[in-house]
This record gives sequence, structure tokens and C-alpha cells, in this order.
Amino acid sequence: LEKKSTLTEERVKKLEDLGMVWSILPTPANSVERKSWDERFEDLLQYKDEHGHMRVPQSYPGLGNWVHTQRVGYGLMKKGRETHLTTQKAVKLAEAGFEFVVAPRKQRTSRQNLYNPHPHLARRAAEALEGKEDPSEEGRQK
Repeated sequence: LEKKSTLTEERVKKLEDLGMVWSILPTPANSVERKSWDERFEDLLQYKDEHGHMRVPQSYPGLGNWVHTQRVGYGLMKKGRETHLTTQKAVKLAEAGFEFVVAPRKQRTSRQNLYNPHPHLARRAAEALEGKEDPSEEGRQK
């Protein structure tokens, strides 16, 4: 329950005129503006107009986290669990073309791939340095 404040707008103005500081903590440089669900939805539609899709990276400031939260909420809804995402909001997202389930990011399968994401190219380069002919070169020479 939220208590009603006895602090009127007139009192707030008087306090501010006296130099009242309402926040003593600085706003972090990486903080994201709080927006309503409808405002974020509008941001998502704008993102779609600019990028042609709604697969917003989770690292995208503000919107990325919101999109992730919608997907998590949808997953909870499908399991019959409590969620912030209402049926109406889910329908609105779906009608706009939102993908609730996206393919997971590809995971690198070996430790080698962490250091060399293109091992086949490294192998070809090593063979070329050893004087072996690159198989892709053979096809071009014929």
C-alpha cells in the first residue's frame, strides 16, 4: 500500500525555493530512463522501423533489457506462472510481429574456438606456410 503524502505542490515549491535537495546521490552515467510499458512498446516499433526486425540485442540500452523481460514474462505465462506480462500486452506484441522465442546464441564448442574463431583458416594458412598447396587454389588453377 502506498501512503498519501501530505506534501503539497505548494510546499514542494517553497522547499525548493529554500534550496531543498531531493536527491543526494548522483545519477549513474549508464542509468536508463524509466519508461512505461507503452513507451517502451513505442520504442520497439521505432526500432523495427529502423532495423527491419524486433530482435533487439539485450545489450541495446534500455530497450534490450525490456525486450528480454517480455520474453521471460511470456515463458512464465506459457507455464501458467505469475508474470507482469498481461494477455493484452502479449497480443499487442504478437500483432506487431514480436518474436517471443528466438534461437539461442551459438555457443563456441571448444576452447580453441575461444582464441581462434576460424580454425579452418588457420589450418590453411599453416599448410601454405609449410609449402603445401591450398585445396581451394587447386580448383581455381584447373
